[in-house]
Amino acid sequence: MASKSTKKDLVQHIAKALEVSPVEAERVMLVVMRYVRRQLLEDTSVILPGIGTLAVTETAARLGRNPHTGQPVPIPPRKTIKLKVSKDLKEAMEPSETVRTGGADFDAQ
Repeated sequence: MASKSTKKDLVQHIAKALEVSPVEAERVMLVVMRYVRRQLLEDTSVILPGIGTLAVTETAARLGRNPHTGQPVPIPPRKTIKLKVSKDLKEAMEPSETVRTGGADFDAQ
């Protein structure tokens, strides 16, 4: 399982990078988070440079099934948030020097 970065970790990183106290760093982080939240609530996309774009999308209404009874259940439309990962981050996450041979991927040695 991948490790997790917590709010405390982020605050400590901001404090160290900006050479400010952890209290000031937390205020900076909260301002950014509130801004992102407000923009998403207003259906405005948020571009996070080097990471990607957060955007609100709406799922269509559809017919689902109750797993216990098998009866059809209408599922109303709803809004959800999607992250479209930036090309730079996507490329950085790919293994370097991948060799394609016969439809299979093998790391070059």
